[in-house]
Amino acid sequence: MPESTEPILEKRGFFWWHGEKTPRGRYAPPFGVPGILTIQVDGRAHVNLAGSLSRSNPPGMTSPNLAGLDGNPDAFKGRTIAGKVDGDSRCVYLKNLVNRALGPMVDGKPGEQFDSDLCMVGDTATTRNAKSLRFSKLSISLAGLEQWRWNESITASQEKANGPARSRDVSYAAAPIEYELDDGKILLRTDVHCSALEEMPYREIAFRQYDWLEWHRNKAATAEAMRQEFGLIEEFFAILTGTYYSLDWPLISLKVGSKPETHTLYFWRNMERSRTPEISTLWTTFPQIRDTFGTLYSNWRKKRREYGSGFYLYLAALRNTPMYIEHRFVNLIWGIESLHRGVSPKPIVSRSQQIVDDILEKAGKLLNSEERRWLKRQQSIQTEPPLEYRITSTFAGLSWKITKTSLDDFARRCQIRRNNISHYGGPKDKSESYDAFLRELMELTEGLTHLYHAALLQEIGLDAKTLASCGKMPIGFGVRRGLEMAKLKAEGIEAPPPVDMEPVLKMRRKYLRKWRRRHVSRH
Repeated sequence: MPESTEPILEKRGFFWWHGEKTPRGRYAPPFGVPGILTIQVDGRAHVNLAGSLSRSNPPGMTSPNLAGLDGNPDAFKGRTIAGKVDGDSRCVYLKNLVNRALGPMVDGKPGEQFDSDLCMVGDTATTRNAKSLRFSKLSISLAGLEQWRWNESITASQEKANGPARSRDVSYAAAPIEYELDDGKILLRTDVHCSALEEMPYREIAFRQYDWLEWHRNKAATAEAMRQEFGLIEEFFAILTGTYYSLDWPLISLKVGSKPETHTLYFWRNMERSRTPEISTLWTTFPQIRDTFGTLYSNWRKKRREYGSGFYLYLAALRNTPMYIEHRFVNLIWGIESLHRGVSPKPIVSRSQQIVDDILEKAGKLLNSEERRWLKRQQSIQTEPPLEYRITSTFAGLSWKITKTSLDDFARRCQIRRNNISHYGGPKDKSESYDAFLRELMELTEGLTHLYHAALLQEIGLDAKTLASCGKMPIGFGVRRGLEMAKLKAEGIEAPPPVDMEPVLKMRRKYLRKWRRRHVSRH
């Protein structure tokens, strides 16, 4: 089915440049313009104005150069549009503005449009000055991650009878869990909402559990910083679950006295339409990493920035984006090369480099300057280890204990196929069918995907026991199958225990006996 193109928010309002002063007794500054705010599914915001903000010149503000405004991202750099929507009950801020001079008509009047890739919609009508517009809390709904969270909190007792009255007790445990970070703390909390008011008769009552992750900063930060932190958290959950799942729009809060003000943060992003993480695809569950969750996230934040493409090239492959198998294979190879450079930045001294050094030393003045430059260039090339070495070095230390023979053979095959794609666009040997070439690429890609994921989990601190227990998890079948397809032998993956079918068969026989007694006696 096609995705919905309906906007997630569309409201009329009044808009002005953030920083304008509102006179006493008025709800908006004098240079404000009416318009319509629209936020699309991908987070992009548009404000269509029945007038012109670009030509207004409030006191204390520098007038922009009106030439070349349309589509120029630098024309309003540093400026923010503020406003009120929803019957003047909610404030909004639009940042990172791009002007569209020929905006759509609003109420039959020509106007202009501003596009924004970062928009905040507050829960109050009060607009704040730029200096106070800093946030100390980021709240993220974990809707969709219920199977990873593994935290069903609501329990109901057995029905009790007291004469004609019947009753059941409903209880829930919702104690928050905190983790200290260098610049704040992470808090996992659970809310339980009941649809009923106290002491009121109902025909139907519902209880619903909501799980949240909150990031509390020691020092307040900008909305842009909160957006970056949200991205890191979303990627972190992708690594923990094995599925890149787009979380709901986050809430950011600022403190005004003792009362917080909360804004929903919208920003332009690629909303992944993948299914919610299911138990059969989970690499971890929260109970497994409950004690180390904060440490794992701290390591993720640090190493995601430190190793860069070594981390996010795997995330690119994990996203729900169709790729040709050649593209997926080389994308994983690039990421593994980058990860190895980050983890092992010291170049190796190869035999070829030693030969070049010996030639330079023995030849002395017999070589001309061009020849010496050529040899030195070859020397710098030889300091880069071959792909085969990078693959074996990256995965040899996994707690899965891949056998050396199978890993060496796997790395050699990866290097051959990478070179085939890079230099020949396919198999080097023209007698080899392209179908056979693609089949081997698929097998190698299966192995690379599982090894790369395991390496990243181990790199951020997942303990060897939990990583080895992947074989017992429902995902273990997929991991073992992927390694077998790539001809990799893992001695350190715990196999699932054999299934004892006797209790199941015993229960089934007992049920059949009861069924026969009940139904045979009727006839």
